[in-house]
Amino acid sequence: MGALAIEAGRLEQVQQSLPVTESEFGYAYSGFKSVDRFIDQIAGDEVGMIGWPGGALAEKSPEKYGLNFDGLFNPAMKRPGLADMFEIARGHDAEMSVILPTARYEGQDATLRSDIRGFMGKLLAGHYGPLPKALQLEIGNEWYFAFGGSPADAVAYGHVADIYVDEISRALNDPSVNKLGADVKIAVQSGRSLAEDEIVRSEFQGDHLAEVDLVIHHRFPFTAQGVAKVVPELGTILDAWKDDAQALGGEGPHLFLGSYNVASYTREEAIADYLKAEAKLGNVHDRADIDMQNRTDDGFEQFWQNALGKREYGPAHARVMLETFAQYGSLGVEGAATYGSDMQHSGRLSVTDVHGKAQDFVGQDVLDMMAEATKGAKLLKFSLDNDASDPVWAYGYENADKLVVFLSADANPPGKFSVSVKGLGTTYKAVYGDSLTSQVPADWMERFGIPDNPDIDETNESRGFAIGTREGFEPKVEGAGVTVQMDDPHEVIRLSFAKTAAGLREIEGFSDGERVELTGPETVEDAPGGDTGGGGLGDVPHVDHPNQHPDGVDDGHGGAHDGADAAADHGGFGPGAGLLAFLPLLFFL
Repeated sequence: MGALAIEAGRLEQVQQSLPVTESEFGYAYSGFKSVDRFIDQIAGDEVGMIGWPGGALAEKSPEKYGLNFDGLFNPAMKRPGLADMFEIARGHDAEMSVILPTARYEGQDATLRSDIRGFMGKLLAGHYGPLPKALQLEIGNEWYFAFGGSPADAVAYGHVADIYVDEISRALNDPSVNKLGADVKIAVQSGRSLAEDEIVRSEFQGDHLAEVDLVIHHRFPFTAQGVAKVVPELGTILDAWKDDAQALGGEGPHLFLGSYNVASYTREEAIADYLKAEAKLGNVHDRADIDMQNRTDDGFEQFWQNALGKREYGPAHARVMLETFAQYGSLGVEGAATYGSDMQHSGRLSVTDVHGKAQDFVGQDVLDMMAEATKGAKLLKFSLDNDASDPVWAYGYENADKLVVFLSADANPPGKFSVSVKGLGTTYKAVYGDSLTSQVPADWMERFGIPDNPDIDETNESRGFAIGTREGFEPKVEGAGVTVQMDDPHEVIRLSFAKTAAGLREIEGFSDGERVELTGPETVEDAPGGDTGGGGLGDVPHVDHPNQHPDGVDDGHGGAHDGADAAADHGGFGPGAGLLAFLPLLFFL
């Protein structure tokens, strides 16, 4: 049996994190396939944002996409233009993030200014129809590939980005242009290192840098552990942006995780890597002789399977999504978008099968479980303490009404596992359990159009087609802990704890599990004269625990008191009772 003691409460929140919002559950429509397929893929998912189009198309295909086309997309391509995408976003009550091309404007300052002025004039006059509930403009996409990765390329991108920011902010601040009175966010991509980022920022003139609302970052780790290595430097980069902006009178930008997923290896990338690796061994192959479609070349197909085995696809994909979401959330992410909807290559969240049916995979399933449960809550510190040696990794989100804990098993699940947190039966009054497991369908090759090579073990590839199964269950309360059973490799358990009547109603709306009452000695006291808590984040109570986070930062409020439940004697959390008619929780702040 495994066990974990977690720390919760207001002082255990990650200081820089922001409350989770629907903006963090975005999905990219690349524009390469029919938009109807994309809409089919996201049906039933909580879509807070739509990103459009794919970065490669935006930067590398001037014949298909650009400011020179009315609506940005060449109508000859028979893909939706900006007005169509706005309509789709409004239909999903979603925000939109639109990528604007940059590399083609290197050395073309006058053309860029003319093009962006024309575009902003149409946009802000309503030419493309009503805007979505929120709109942001991404200035470029992965400039280190679009321009190149040298310091001179960082200069070139920074210069183009500065012109974009200047012209966009001028248009937004001019009532004669901004006839809609729109508030459009401006997003600029950071450098990959602090030194590289300093080059980008140095190209901003006057107070232009203070007009940047979001700093864009992308992340595609091989494994869940791959995220932690990049987060500290990214935090330093964000601090530098904020310092520079505040020196100019601005507030400083937040982070936008513009594209993320597990590293999504493609067969095109693999064949290039294979030919290079073989050449180093003295084996020169003609690519034309390798049958990529029918998969008859044993050497390449084995190389492909070996490469896939180094990346966490399928059942392990869920942990990568949980870990990435938490690590970037710790930096104060304001929005995020995944790349992998209706995608054939390996990090897919969903795809359309050979029968034309949209199919979600386990990575999408865990996103759905996060989206429905975490909104309005802030990240807890223990989410950042997971170690490779831990058989179960844990992630937590909390606000005044609920505590949600995700448990992620590795390939060797622990079986019986107990989670304890101080306040069971007092602060935390009920718990619900949901599990996510996954399995590769036996007919995966036929169903998803993958040719079989009988001489090659294709198990590694099969994992990318693992389909999730969600089930509610009834956790057990044993002693001071809540006990669950984790028997499936890479299983994810979600424990949702209700703290208030509002939290109870919310959890009952998304959980398939049975409510388990948590009872304990009455240790909380009324706090006369304290502020009433109606669901605000400041109302999350502090619980005194042994300090397991020496690097944590106290929020300065000291020992806030839990408020007592002073409800009437009807409708409690006790056996057979309905919803509890709470008085607001009271706290000293």
